Amino acid sequence: MSGSNEPIYPVGYKKPPQHTQFKPGQSGNPHGRPKKVATFEEALRTELLAAVTVVQKDGKRRRISKQTAMLRQLINEAATGNLRAAMWISKLALSLKSTERSALDELVQTMRNRHAQLEVASQKQTRRTRKSGPGRRQEVAGTTAAAGGPR
Repeated sequence: MSGSNEPIYPVGYKKPPQHTQFKPGQSGNPHGRPKKVATFEEALRTELLAAVTVVQKDGKRRRISKQTAMLRQLINEAATGNLRAAMWISKLALSLKSTERSALDELVQTMRNRHAQLEVASQKQTRRTRKSGPGRRQEVAGTTAAAGGPR
């Protein structure tokens, strides 16, 4: 302790040296966690949904997504007789119909399966609780229950 006015600070377990401790208001991770790198699909979706200003025939300006602008342009090209544009539009329309149809078919099949499961459960419940008279249960599938014994 030659010439130092600092108080004695014991360094040891859970007591790091003071010069290595974080200063008040200082973060332990100043730059933070790195941002997630966008996948190709995410970047494409972001760019397609970005707004662009379009001047319409009547002179008004409107902001629409790039995706909408591209589709309008493609449809207009197909309407003027561009066969490639017409092929693209027809392929897009067919792919959308098949996608919607497959999703609908899947939903219908799921609902049918669930309905069948509920029917089976309902039949089992009905068999258990069906009664033929006061205090007596009806014979179900060759078994008897409760008050009657074998008949």
